[in-house]
Amino acid sequence: MGRSSLIAVLGFIVIFGMVRQNINKTSESSALNSSIFTETVLARHVTNIAANYILSIHSETGENNQNYSSDDFLGGSYNANITSLGYDQTLDFDTLQISVTGSYNEESHTTRVQFISKSVLIPRMTASIAIESDFTTFVFDGSPQIVGVDQLMDGSGENPDGTNLAGLTLSNSADRLRFETVYTDSTWVQGEPVVEVANDSPLVNLSDLIAYYAEIADEDYQGGSFSNGWGSEDNPKIIYSNGDLTLKGNLVGYGVLAINGSFTMTGSPTWYGLIIASGGESLIIDASTGSPTIYGALHIGASVTQLELKGTANIFYSSEAIDMVREDIADRELDRRMITEKIWYE
Repeated sequence: MGRSSLIAVLGFIVIFGMVRQNINKTSESSALNSSIFTETVLARHVTNIAANYILSIHSETGENNQNYSSDDFLGGSYNANITSLGYDQTLDFDTLQISVTGSYNEESHTTRVQFISKSVLIPRMTASIAIESDFTTFVFDGSPQIVGVDQLMDGSGENPDGTNLAGLTLSNSADRLRFETVYTDSTWVQGEPVVEVANDSPLVNLSDLIAYYAEIADEDYQGGSFSNGWGSEDNPKIIYSNGDLTLKGNLVGYGVLAINGSFTMTGSPTWYGLIIASGGESLIIDASTGSPTIYGALHIGASVTQLELKGTANIFYSSEAIDMVREDIADRELDRRMITEKIWYE
């Protein structure tokens, strides 16, 4: 072999060695890039699943302003927090944001989810008395008052920081016409407006709402007549009755009264908070004698409903009383939330 041939052979060997080395480096780089890509995808996967997991916790417990973390979640880890961006008192919903940073090995990903959350246990407040019924009749006698102007719980007058509602909301225009035909000159109902038809469908119907409260009630009964009270302003109660219920005498109660049946107040009982009653095919609300009083709101409904107010029955809308109930439910982590809108930020 001549010198020139030897040089050529050695040159090819060097060139092939360099090519092989570059191929190996390219292969190693590709493997590394593939590994990084896989870990990036998995980090995003961990993050987004963690966000949905926290959404589910919020739906079940109503928790916000909370921090969450896990060092062993789908093979990775995450840190997250949920914060309130503001509460709309008029529409009765919270705007919240979840921020989640998830990691998988050396890679991480951050996601933010902003969403609107409404309580399914606190119906949207539309009036002092809200009626959901196919057909409603009205029997007023004496000097009853249905007041949608926001009142303080202590009876001292209007809430300067409150939002005034209608005195009475009905679920159909026929009921409104029936009411206004009979009580055109009535001064018994006050509010802004006095009477209106609620066009929005309720988030949860009354029977489902009562069933929710039945699951979390502090005390439950098979109907009956009661003259001893429940709870206090600092310790409101959730009372469930699977049957017709009567409050009488000078009973004082605080919290939620959920009734699967008809409801009567007689004498001078006082309730602070929320009363919900749904009696199946028919329902009669009879505040017949004395000075029965409600501070908060009364939600009632059935296929056929009779609202009967006599004597000096007083039903005052009070956001203060409703907030007492809302805060108690939140503090005890009993709330159930419905996420009505979700905006996802990557």
